[in-house]
Amino acid sequence: MFGNPDWFRDATQRWPLPQQGKGWLYYFAWLGILILPATLLLSWAYVPEALIWTIVTATLFVLDVRKLRRQSAEKQAYRNLYFIGDNTPEIIETEKYTLEIKD
Repeated sequence: MFGNPDWFRDATQRWPLPQQGKGWLYYFAWLGILILPATLLLSWAYVPEALIWTIVTATLFVLDVRKLRRQSAEKQAYRNLYFIGDNTPEIIETEKYTLEIKD
């Protein structure tokens, strides 16, 4: 969704650690999206709405981190492979077949 695996050290861990400023910005943005509206809703005595907001945004954050970890694992699989030729890892061609990785 929003995260990029290049912003994190090893995004295959349970909670990826940022290696760039964009990774920290990603976490702080999610924290702000989660806490600020919930705090405002609580200050206006909208407790059910604050609870719903917290549950929905926390779920979206967890799903985004899961996608981030999945993308990182896919990239990691290609780092350990050695390709002979000029083909990129996304397209592999033989005499009869052409294999292409789809996103």
